[in-house]
Amino acid sequence: LYGSLLPRRKCRVRITAPVAGTLWTGWIKSIIPQARLHGNHEVILAATGALGFVADREIHVAMQTAILTSAAIDDVLDDAGWAAADRNLSTGDTTMTRWWADYKSLQALRDIEAAEAGWLKEDKDGKIAFENRQFRFLTATSYTAQKTFSDAAGAANPFTAIEEEDPIPFIYNDFRADVTAYTVGAEATLWTHTSSGANIPMIPAGESRDFWALYPVPDSPTEDIAVNAWSDVVENTEVIANSQSDGGGSNESGNIVVTESKYATSMKIAVQNNAAIPVYLTTLYADGTPVKESDPMRAHAEDAASQAAYEKRSWPAPTPFIPNIDEAQAWCDFHVGVYKDPVPRLSITYVASRDITGLTTMAALDLSYRITVDADGNAGLDIAEDFIIEAERHVIDSHLLHTVTYDLSPVSAFAGYWTLGVGSLGVSTRLAY
Repeated sequence: LYGSLLPRRKCRVRITAPVAGTLWTGWIKSIIPQARLHGNHEVILAATGALGFVADREIHVAMQTAILTSAAIDDVLDDAGWAAADRNLSTGDTTMTRWWADYKSLQALRDIEAAEAGWLKEDKDGKIAFENRQFRFLTATSYTAQKTFSDAAGAANPFTAIEEEDPIPFIYNDFRADVTAYTVGAEATLWTHTSSGANIPMIPAGESRDFWALYPVPDSPTEDIAVNAWSDVVENTEVIANSQSDGGGSNESGNIVVTESKYATSMKIAVQNNAAIPVYLTTLYADGTPVKESDPMRAHAEDAASQAAYEKRSWPAPTPFIPNIDEAQAWCDFHVGVYKDPVPRLSITYVASRDITGLTTMAALDLSYRITVDADGNAGLDIAEDFIIEAERHVIDSHLLHTVTYDLSPVSAFAGYWTLGVGSLGVSTRLAY
């Protein structure tokens, strides 16, 4: 392994028998030697998955309009430098009327995920995946149970441990979603470099400097939140170069070249000095059209019976990008229907290495897969229903004992929604959105 043990190197955990498959893919984050005075030296290789690999990357995406959630995720991953081949994105169901991102990539992805009411995850092969809000209604591995885990004697897939979480913290009976309408203002000067005295920037001959125009600025109107479009920075107009810092020398604006990189709340202005002498930028400003936000409109859904039983428990939509008041109301109605009542949330553990069945079961299952849990025997939980795998953890000890734990969400909370070609609307089903 010498020569390959470096940070950011790709790594994976695989199974080769009885079937071949990848259990997890990630990237080495740190390498920590564990020296011992009497031998048995060890090294800890700490690695992170795909989302952790891109989480802290600062991204800048220009203002977008009428963009699907999945297309916005593509834009975030593009700016984060994540390869297109390492994505597995379903087409979004929500079109955001206006969207931009000028912050950490993971937060941007989470804002989009919340606007869609979908699921963001990592695939076992290291891809970043996105499931739209209807994915689990329409994908066979999510609407049909793939395996059954049971506490019954002689069960093909017995579990060794089961834990039911307290459902009360997950009850919410008051959902709110704010929607903001946006308008575009007239073109104006949005940013000005303080070009006076010691603040006058100098660029040596043959060199380049970058300047960042930011908006909003402290004296911007309070309703201005971003930039719809930055205007081009033109030599000898928005930027003027002179041979002297007081502007009393020769105008060298014809010897500079300006290039811009435009984003929603900033613009990078690169100025190249092609003159044979240093130049001073006596003028530098940026024009553009501001985006103005209106007073927010609020959608609201609550359940009085749930509030009477469990007290009022509120959940505001954690995203500013729900596109309109109708979709915001549907977002609230959908979620209050799911979370107003307590539902069982489980984690189960089983020994995958006990036999071939355990290993093939482990290799066959994945996140968002549907399984059946029968825990109405020795476990005494009176649970016999279907769940969705939300997370999985593997522990392999030095004796090759391989245990797997799944965190599960109940299908019952999301059950009963009408799927075209599967159920009859209004007979035993209800509308989602």
